[in-house]
Amino acid sequence: MNLQKHITAMLMLCAGFLGISAWASDAPTFRLTNRMIPERGQVSAVEIPAGEKRVSLILPKNWRVGQSAEGVLLQAGDFSATLSVKAVKSGATLSKEMKDKLAPSAPRVEIEEEYPWTTGLGEATVFDARMGEKDDLQIQTRTFILKLEEYSLVFNLTAPIGKFNQAQLLVSSLMSSLRAE
Repeated sequence: MNLQKHITAMLMLCAGFLGISAWASDAPTFRLTNRMIPERGQVSAVEIPAGEKRVSLILPKNWRVGQSAEGVLLQAGDFSATLSVKAVKSGATLSKEMKDKLAPSAPRVEIEEEYPWTTGLGEATVFDARMGEKDDLQIQTRTFILKLEEYSLVFNLTAPIGKFNQAQLLVSSLMSSLRAE
């Protein structure tokens, strides 16, 4: 798969995640803040609304943050990974809806079983998927669904398979940094 197709596939995947129909009525807006960490001092953080609550996370160094029509996007400084964050109404079928959105995103999609993941705000439900053409899987995603009463936060990490481990290490730290504001 050439670079242009690779980038196009990643962008289509991110757009697909942001297009989920389970969205809250208003698109979230984010706010950049600072958080004091005793071991590190002042760090950049992003506050994201989830219903009546606000949740913050530490922005990884050299990552950019932006707002799309339907969610908050964080992107690695070298463009190797993207993390989308959105608040959706909590529901029993949210995980299935997210998996159904992945199916048409590439000619071949392999979705793994769900597993728990501990975050700074409790346990999230997580599943991984790999996408590509035929036997050539090029993109990997990890979806985190964190229930917060009537809303859930959905995080989608997307990166080329060769860069995924590096990106997921940063996102693991980011998920541990989640705090209610």
